[in-house]
Amino acid sequence: MTRIPNPIESSALARPDHPALVSAEGSLWTYAQLRHDIQQRAAALVELGIQQGDTVALLGNPSFEWIASFHAIGWIGAVAMPVPSTAIEQEIRRLIKGLPPKLLWVGQSHAHVLDPLRESVHCAPFSKVAGEPLLQETLWDLEDIRLIVHTSGSTGTPRAIRLT
Repeated sequence: MTRIPNPIESSALARPDHPALVSAEGSLWTYAQLRHDIQQRAAALVELGIQQGDTVALLGNPSFEWIASFHAIGWIGAVAMPVPSTAIEQEIRRLIKGLPPKLLWVGQSHAHVLDPLRESVHCAPFSKVAGEPLLQETLWDLEDIRLIVHTSGSTGTPRAIRLT
């Protein structure tokens, strides 16, 4: 079985002060800063009961927060299932019904869907723990499912595609 390291951890160890994310407005996160934020978010996921292999649906507008939350899911070996930020409540319900995640993790931009969806799935806003989490990265097996995306190709109802 071949295991590979987390790419954010590798980059943070090799080039901690190198820019990892740069916004259009000029905000910058180094790999060390990104890793730290990811670790804090991964610790919050663990506090929410998420474990290796669990599926976490991720809903939010593109942002540094979304990117760090996406990578936090992988940090603990869970499976990320991004939900399109343009999805309306009915589409979100269909996606989570077809392949129920253990958690729908929601960014501030989509906080309005938390209450209506709580009856269908365990929901929580993006969060991170305070302080210095010491969570170690999870090594990935090449055969492990890392990501679930929904696609319909050119026609039809979107279906879940599992990617290693």
